[in-house]
Amino acid sequence: MKWPLSLKIGAGTLSTILVAAAAAWGWSQWRKARLAATHAVVLYDTTSLRSGDLLFRNGLGNESLLVTTTSNGNYSHVGIACATPQGWHVVHAVPSEAPVGEPDLLKSEPIAVFYDPGRAMAGGTARVRCSDSIAMAATLAALDKVAQRVAFDDDYDTGDTTRLYCTELVQLAYMRQGIDLAQGKYFHATGFSTSGHIVFPEHLWQSSHLESKRELPVKIETN
Repeated sequence: MKWPLSLKIGAGTLSTILVAAAAAWGWSQWRKARLAATHAVVLYDTTSLRSGDLLFRNGLGNESLLVTTTSNGNYSHVGIACATPQGWHVVHAVPSEAPVGEPDLLKSEPIAVFYDPGRAMAGGTARVRCSDSIAMAATLAALDKVAQRVAFDDDYDTGDTTRLYCTELVQLAYMRQGIDLAQGKYFHATGFSTSGHIVFPEHLWQSSHLESKRELPVKIETN
């Protein structure tokens, strides 16, 4: 029997979707098993950090896997380094890390927490090509959003700065200093993002405004 063209296309499309879904499920199960057997320790060094440096990480969850796969990048999250009297902190916006019953708010937390093995399996650092004063101004702009108790932007709406997601916070902090880190790059996300597009960490990592980019070494330990 000769299948009608429309049915052949439909069957082929369905087959492709099923194969892709099976491959994704298999990969996620393998990744889950590997992470259960081992954990990665990101080896960071704060001696050369400057407030305003960008700190990248790749998380352990399927959401992180989705981000890196979709963006074809190495990192799923980014924050801004900040020197405090208590040591180095990272200012960032992240979902699903707030205590039960509390909202996901922007936060400044110790770099050791940011790169904790339970949250990070890879990391990277980069410096924005600008003066120390501009980098500090960007850091203070990000900290101001923390002080305002700004919530994480679950809608990923870049047109609304009353809530922010990770790259949106970093982009906004430096845009206020006249530096466009994303340089117009974004991923079309109609149906997922209210604004129809998302800026991924990879878009910032590839910015021509960055220098001294460095992938952090990782030590794999057996659980």
